[in-house]
Amino acid sequence: MRVNKLEKVISFIGLDYKKERLKILLLNLVGLIVSAVIYVLSKNAIYGIGLFGVTVALDYIFISSYFNKKQMILHQRNDEFITIINYFEVFINNQNNVYQAFNKLINYSSPWMSERIQEFLLAIDNDKSLQPFLDFANNFQMEATKNVMIAIYQMIDQGENSNQLMEFTFLFHEMSKSRHEEMKKKKEKSLSSMTVLPLIGASGIAITITLSIISIVGDMMNVI
Repeated sequence: MRVNKLEKVISFIGLDYKKERLKILLLNLVGLIVSAVIYVLSKNAIYGIGLFGVTVALDYIFISSYFNKKQMILHQRNDEFITIINYFEVFINNQNNVYQAFNKLINYSSPWMSERIQEFLLAIDNDKSLQPFLDFANNFQMEATKNVMIAIYQMIDQGENSNQLMEFTFLFHEMSKSRHEEMKKKKEKSLSSMTVLPLIGASGIAITITLSIISIVGDMMNVI
């Protein structure tokens, strides 16, 4: 059975798709019923259309929240990857090999990350190639994770000498620096978008007042 994009996102963030779909359907049903009731009572289509527009806007906000939650989870996983690799570097510098260092990371990881590390360790027990390292990197959005994991693989394949360690350290710190710059730009973008919200709100209020005035003037003309 084909799974739609929204269903994948809802499942990804740990919610039940059927329950969430029911919530959205109920929201739309209530919006339509209230819009119809207001139209019947007021005999004015503007109010009904306005409320219907509000319902559509709430739909957009509701559905967008799922995608925003997914992005938040992915960002958190990227940040945690940087954190655990920072610990990994410490363990390697304390004379632990790659397998031992990753095994120690389990105690410093979230449940999700701990599960991925255990799967990774099991995979490298059965497959001595680069593939388990790439599979582990695919759990994260940052392209640089693959380069870091390849460098870690080379530490095993070519020996944990100073050259391999230096290459890994360089790639890791470049990734950390890039991630920091990315988060800084996103924060600046978020702050700039917040300044637009009052303008949008003011525009909405102005439109509502204008429609109300038009409606009142129309009623007065009918009376005259």
